[in-house]
Amino acid sequence: MELRQAYFETLKTTGTSVAFTGITLALGVSTWAFSSLKFQADMGLLLVLLFVWNMVGALVLMPALVSLLRVRHPTPTTRSNVQVGRLR
Repeated sequence: MELRQAYFETLKTTGTSVAFTGITLALGVSTWAFSSLKFQADMGLLLVLLFVWNMVGALVLMPALVSLLRVRHPTPTTRSNVQVGRLR
């Protein structure tokens, strides 16, 4: 399977779970922004940004880095000079 096709296939399955979890966490913590305690309100906003940024990173940044930095392995059709045999 080609990397591009694998990315879109994974995005359909695991990507929806990652997006759902990130959005759910961000929405849950976003209610802290309405707190009368300044520290709690600030932490609510920062956590929302953190959860959204991590979600975007997992869905977009990580696959892009894998695409750029992946190691190219020789194809199985490549022949080598190594002889394979049985040991006696």
